Amino acid sequence: MLIGIPKEIMYKENRVAALPETIEKFIKLGFNVLVETKAGAGAFAYDDKYREAGAQIAADAA
Repeated sequence: MLIGIPKEIMYKENRVAALPETIEKFIKLGFNVLVETKAGAGAFAYDDKYREAGAQIAADAA
């Protein structure tokens, strides 16, 4: 199963649906995780940390 984490589109919204620590748990449970690039930047969770956790980074939400 695939879990998608999109970037927030609301003005000044800094939250993200999942942090890298959560992504690691999803991966261990057998999920594939796709994170939109810069989705966690507002929460100081950057793409390289998501990659280290096992997520794939997507260029956009589509």
